[in-house]
Amino acid sequence: GFNVGININKDGGQSRSHAAIHIIPRYRGDATGNKGGIRYVIPKSKK
Repeated sequence: GFNVGININKDGGQSRSHAAIHIIPRYRGDATGNKGGIRYVIPKSKK
């Protein structure tokens, strides 16, 4: 599988105004749980 992350402009988490699309390959067992990575951009998900 894979995760896709899209950041657009400074309000979207960029240090300068541009768009970035990240395609991250995922493999069975490479993550411990389903919380982390780009999900931490959402403040309430940092629990």
